[in-house]
Amino acid sequence: MPPAKDYVRRRRPSPRITSETAKVIKLVGTSTDSWEDAAQSALDDADETLEGITGIEIES
Repeated sequence: MPPAKDYVRRRRPSPRITSETAKVIKLVGTSTDSWEDAAQSALDDADETLEGITGIEIES
């Protein structure tokens, strides 16, 4: 009888698990001058009560 082969069970590399969580808050800013001033006004108001604002997205 031939000797039994040794089988090595290899683990597949697991995919890296990454996750990010973002809190999304919609704000409304107004200005009679420009949309830039309206966005800045909304950001200034949010900055008074929120910490760690890393970016904004403008919707029209």
